[in-house]
Amino acid sequence: MKSWKIGAVAGLIAGIMTGIATFVDGLIKLSIPIFGLYYMGLETLTTSVIRRIAYTEIVLGIIWWAVAGLIYVRIYDLIPGKGILKGLVYSLGLYLIYGVRWASYELFYGSIPTTILFLILFYIFILSGLAFGASYEYFSNKYSVTKYKSKMYKDGFLKGIYPGAFAGLVFGLVAFSIVFLIYNQLLYPSLIPDIGFLVGQLGTHLFFNMVWCALFGMLFVRFYERIPSNGVLKGLIFSMVIYFFTTFRFGIHALAYGQIIWFIGPMLTIFGFIAFGIVLGYLYKPTK
Repeated sequence: MKSWKIGAVAGLIAGIMTGIATFVDGLIKLSIPIFGLYYMGLETLTTSVIRRIAYTEIVLGIIWWAVAGLIYVRIYDLIPGKGILKGLVYSLGLYLIYGVRWASYELFYGSIPTTILFLILFYIFILSGLAFGASYEYFSNKYSVTKYKSKMYKDGFLKGIYPGAFAGLVFGLVAFSIVFLIYNQLLYPSLIPDIGFLVGQLGTHLFFNMVWCALFGMLFVRFYERIPSNGVLKGLIFSMVIYFFTTFRFGIHALAYGQIIWFIGPMLTIFGFIAFGIVLGYLYKPTK
């Protein structure tokens, strides 16, 4: 069996585990009023609602982890740990850029319940990571898969902080423009004339994206040799992968539950990720 197939199969198993865990998690949250808002319109636990949550979480879980499994195969040796623990580290990395990132964003806007909701996804990523790591190691050992071996690389991942942070400021400007032109009109119309509010909102988006994109910059350097293409295009491909596992994932999940406004915003944020990827790919110059 080829390595990419093993990654996909392990991802399938982890995706099913994720789907079951998030399904149970969703039923629990629906019983808690402050968390039930996340599933707007599904507050009454009828048979059809339970079925919809189960189908949604399992299908989306399989999609995310199948793609994650394919990427895992390509960067296997660059992930810390050994055996099953390597899969766990990988899963917790996905939790960091998805769960913790979204929790910090919600915290900036003062939404404590949603912040908690994203943070407590921690245990789901642990279960999924263990299932993925165990499955991948089992199949790779059974079929004697040859894994990638990293080349000697001169740059430490810290070299990605500055280009990532600067690209993040550009990302922040694009994100604020989207929020100002669309979201404020829908959610905060009375605050649009408030210059103080707008300046604070701009500062939030600049700071938020600068910090997280500095982290993304470090990941870019860490996995640089495994990203296809060169220069700007390499940065763009990397940014699209991050977009897929973070904002796009959130938007598709929202759409599955009929929350259109929370789907439109993440889709438009792709322009911020495009700008980030282009600037990052342009600024970072690997040591020869």
